[in-house]
Amino acid sequence: MGALVYVKGRSIPPLVAVLAKHLRLPAGVRHVWLGDRGILSRPLLRGLATVGHFTVGRVRCNHVVYFPPRAAGSALACRGRPRRYGEGCRVDQLRHRYARHLRQHTLTLRVRGRERLVRVWETAVLLRGVWPGRVLPARVLIVTVPGLKLKPWYLLATDLDLTPADAVRAYDGRYQIEVNFDEVKELGLGHYQGRSGQGVRRWPLFLCAAQLLLKLIATGVLTVKLPTLNWPWYDRDDTVGQVRRRLIDLCRPRISRPKRSEANVEKFSMAA
Repeated sequence: MGALVYVKGRSIPPLVAVLAKHLRLPAGVRHVWLGDRGILSRPLLRGLATVGHFTVGRVRCNHVVYFPPRAAGSALACRGRPRRYGEGCRVDQLRHRYARHLRQHTLTLRVRGRERLVRVWETAVLLRGVWPGRVLPARVLIVTVPGLKLKPWYLLATDLDLTPADAVRAYDGRYQIEVNFDEVKELGLGHYQGRSGQGVRRWPLFLCAAQLLLKLIATGVLTVKLPTLNWPWYDRDDTVGQVRRRLIDLCRPRISRPKRSEANVEKFSMAA
């Protein structure tokens, strides 16, 4: 899921939920969607839950979640109508205010080119406003990397059967495709405006074909004469990124004036 855009007055979260019904996904499999902070929202959670899908995504630090209400026999339980939600808290304050509710785990992830020890805190919460008059159970995951000055990840998972390690690794794996997305978007393929299920299924295949051609050119399977950029800060010209830049330079029209021929230069020198 990419950046937030609008298609005929509809933003990406509800549009993705509608298009999810058109995808021919195999039955009997738990489908989990990965989303970023600008995409994960109540309309997306509600729409995907309607078709039986789950979500793992990053939320903003000021996202408010709620704990289950206290038991009826508790001394602090409120009288009157039973409460659906308990105490609420921002996700960036959970470790300081409700540390007793958090469970800590450790796992290894590849961060900045090295395998590092990562700490994960997780707790069960309730989401408000997704369904009218009904709660949505979820799990909050707080991921930190000791020794690095990185801001914590605040992840939200609606699949309660997914282990914290699998949820964190699934979200971390989405960064592996960001490079490919950047490479094909710079070729002018990042502005897709299809509105049908068939078009949605064809567009990823078209992106994969474009990425495949770049890799075939970079590995020498396809021979294409491309201009040399002569950038001293890049040691190689046969990487996928450099092939992409050289291909763009080959297809880009020249905006500046063409160079003067030698005859015009000599004529200009004699006149001067």
